[in-house]
Amino acid sequence: MRIRQHGFTLLELMMVTAIIGILAAIAVPSYQGYIYRAKAAEIVLVLDKIRTALSSLEADTGMNMGTQLLVYSDSVGVTYRPFNMSSSSKAIPGINANDLDLKHLGVNVALQSGYANTNKSGQYKVSLNADSTPQARQLVLATHDIMQAHTYKNQIGTGYASLYFSLR
Repeated sequence: MRIRQHGFTLLELMMVTAIIGILAAIAVPSYQGYIYRAKAAEIVLVLDKIRTALSSLEADTGMNMGTQLLVYSDSVGVTYRPFNMSSSSKAIPGINANDLDLKHLGVNVALQSGYANTNKSGQYKVSLNADSTPQARQLVLATHDIMQAHTYKNQIGTGYASLYFSLR
């Protein structure tokens, strides 16, 4: 009487391992892309919040975003003042400093108006700056890819992206 052994041959195990390896090689980059796009959605929400706040500012003050405004983050929040005037800074309602400094993502958002290629009414520039981590750089690239269709001009470099928007 023969005793039958149960189990897999070495060839069968090697084939299964090869198939799993091929599937993993396809799945892992796709998964990472989904993760970066999901995190980029948070930055896109911040960009939409900035757009809404700037539209309100333009409507409330009558100052168009094409004039040179200094927009910066300070201890009060995100403030602005006309570039050539020594008037005091005024807070931009709806935006705070935490909206511009996304430390948990490694990205800093900077806002400008009336500078290079943003001198027409309703135009402003948003710069996304990544810290030194590769994940933050990938996040800036993902956000640039999502938002470039909505810009009239955009630039991308190592660790930063500049997106030029129009309020209209």
